[in-house]
Amino acid sequence: KVSKERCETYYSIHSKNDIDLIPILLSKEGVISAEHDVKMTLIAPECEENAPLFPSKIKELNQSTSIPFDDPLLKSSCYSLDITGAYKAYEEFGFGDEKVVAGIIDMGINENHEDFFTLNGDSIIEKINESDSLIDETGHGTHCAGIIAGVGNNHVGIAGTSWKNTRLIPLKMLSTTTDTYKQVLKFVEYIKEQRAKCAIKQKTVPLNMSFGSPRTVNLGLEVIHKALAEGVLPIVASGNNGSHVVNYPAAYPGVIAVGNSNGRDEVDSTSTRGNHLSIVAPGSAIISCGKESEHHYVSNHGTSMAAPFVTGAISYLMSLNPDLTPFQIKTILESSADKIEGKETFNTKRGFGRINVYKSAKMVKTKDLPENVFFEG
Repeated sequence: KVSKERCETYYSIHSKNDIDLIPILLSKEGVISAEHDVKMTLIAPECEENAPLFPSKIKELNQSTSIPFDDPLLKSSCYSLDITGAYKAYEEFGFGDEKVVAGIIDMGINENHEDFFTLNGDSIIEKINESDSLIDETGHGTHCAGIIAGVGNNHVGIAGTSWKNTRLIPLKMLSTTTDTYKQVLKFVEYIKEQRAKCAIKQKTVPLNMSFGSPRTVNLGLEVIHKALAEGVLPIVASGNNGSHVVNYPAAYPGVIAVGNSNGRDEVDSTSTRGNHLSIVAPGSAIISCGKESEHHYVSNHGTSMAAPFVTGAISYLMSLNPDLTPFQIKTILESSADKIEGKETFNTKRGFGRINVYKSAKMVKTKDLPENVFFEG
């Protein structure tokens, strides 16, 4: 049941044989719709286990910041923080005083990784249920989590886009569309409960999703609408097929669909295109946390790496102004993006442009904000 206000309930029905139940179900009184459940798949990145620590052929960078970062591997992927103006934003605007939260639904997370702990030894991971198993068998979720909120200035590894005062709430992606969207609902309800307790004050909580299916389902559309109405903003990897073949939930209205750019400030050839694309973000040759041990780091490549960069950027913006709504965040990111690969406002290759963290933060700090029109919770 997605909404308590509506008298509609979704059921998952399993058949023991190959009989197509759809016509039978649609003939029943009271059944509004029936559709096949489809497999939800990870938008798998290109793993670069033996990639050099300093990727070649990247745009000449400034890399100047007065913040004394002491993370030894930070320069391995430093182009992402530099090319998007994130370093400049940290230096000029700092972070807000209040802690912020971000969510991620993925294959799990290496809870013991060193970059998920502050200098005080506190974990940034907040589990909805302590008994939940979050073992990451692929390393995908751990890598994405590091990009979002890997702790900065903790003497180890890397620093995520939102590297300070950020709590990360992970859930595991499941194999079917129905079960995965139930996880989204679980996250939305948890955020709603935490807001009621005043444990979460921000009006927008970003939720990272690096998975998709080529087919849309009614349940998915309703769940995404519910999330937006409750102040949960899905950040979705667009896909790595290099074509205009869309994935869902990336193509659902209201979400932020993210493509992949590289160190030369170009759209990667594998990044999925389309009219639904919001922005692109650095996702090529990104060093982040690995699953093998608490000291493991790995390089990955794809829109699965670009989406968490945006999720982290939104978390950072929410630390500067916790009253921003999902609609305002989406508009800020799209309107402040740099026009790479063409001067037009929008194109299907890079959406509205490559994310610019500094310009976004400046809009927030100077209160140059769009009027909130949609998705008020």
